[in-house]
Amino acid sequence: MLRGLALVLVAVPLVCAQNSPPARPSRGLPVDAWLAERNPARFEWQTRVSKPTLSVEQRLSVTAEIVLEGKELVRRRGQGILTYLVRITDKAARHYTARAVLSLDKVTEEAAASNAVYSVRALLLPGEYQVDYAILDSRTGEHAAATRKLHVAALSGDPLPASWQGLPTVELIMPGDRPDVWYQPTLLGTLRLPVQTRRPVRVELLLNASPAPGDRRRSMLMNNQSLGAMVPGFKELSQMALSGGSVNASVIDLTRRQAVFTQSRVDKAHPLDWPKLKAGLIQANPNTIDVASLQGSSENAQFFVDQVRRKVLPGPDDERKSADAPPIALIVLSEAVQFGPRDDSTPIDIGDESHGRVFYIRYRQPLRMQLAYSAIGSTNAPVGQLTLRPPPMDDLLPLIKPLGPRYFDVYKPEDFRKAMAEIMREIARL
Repeated sequence: MLRGLALVLVAVPLVCAQNSPPARPSRGLPVDAWLAERNPARFEWQTRVSKPTLSVEQRLSVTAEIVLEGKELVRRRGQGILTYLVRITDKAARHYTARAVLSLDKVTEEAAASNAVYSVRALLLPGEYQVDYAILDSRTGEHAAATRKLHVAALSGDPLPASWQGLPTVELIMPGDRPDVWYQPTLLGTLRLPVQTRRPVRVELLLNASPAPGDRRRSMLMNNQSLGAMVPGFKELSQMALSGGSVNASVIDLTRRQAVFTQSRVDKAHPLDWPKLKAGLIQANPNTIDVASLQGSSENAQFFVDQVRRKVLPGPDDERKSADAPPIALIVLSEAVQFGPRDDSTPIDIGDESHGRVFYIRYRQPLRMQLAYSAIGSTNAPVGQLTLRPPPMDDLLPLIKPLGPRYFDVYKPEDFRKAMAEIMREIARL
């Protein structure tokens, strides 16, 4: 565990006190007393806190870290444990504490080339904070503490300025495996996203959880990165509060041509059913696809078309044919998809039927800069020319083009925030 470039210890929140100060918030570590000591630290360590940025949770996020040099680990190896602690204090003197431990008997000589990094990610409201750090060697009793001031500014030009009203001042991000780490089911705060509609509207959320075709390993990596943004976005859009109408949610797997999750009437009283949604995301794991699904891959495009048709076009006996039926807003979340050459890529046929408003949030990986290399000489040397790797082609958009969709390319959380604000405004005008 200690042989890589860095050992990363993930934060485990101990106390998240929002309504009242916690009792023994540091679990026996006298952090305040240590901070008041004038003795120099006996540890080769560093503390740092990142600049606040907008996260995929659509909250301002910081990462606080304790970095212990590898040679310090080797010097202390043997019996005992190291305890790392990070404590964030808000303006109301409420503490939010996370801690991790490292067994010193696990340390090997190779750890000298490594750093032990304890990382804590937190979501915060704009304001002033203090971040305290502490470390303790249980065998020797040696300890160190440090503190930093942290200013979290409001988001400049925020298109959703009221969305953070009522949120906890601080929430610590829980560690975990996928898909829990995407959804963060333990977060208590929900965004405030009211939509004042002119009349009842039916909103359909449709998330494509399947990976793009291609190299399996690369596809898995890209899909995990996309789902790491799409699942929080799906959760956030489900928190829209319509003054009239309803929100329904679905997740599809194009590779297996299945709807792996559906839920009707998602609202504050009935949020997304995480256990059911989690099971659907696990089911869409591309590592477990069966032969029969692969053999029918030429039908993937038309499966998507059929799912969209069911959301926006009424069937023969559908009550949506009535004149007073509520308008429909379909929001598709997907990364760019490329179908195979044998796939039937016939666009949706809407005929003379009226249809709802369609929005397509297309997730893109951040643009990557590439150096152009010179072949002159015995070694390749960069010539200083930077080129942009073009984003992958997308075959989903042409399939729904007859519906006149409005699409948004999302590279970063700020893009999604702007898209969500614009979609909410358009739904209000339906």
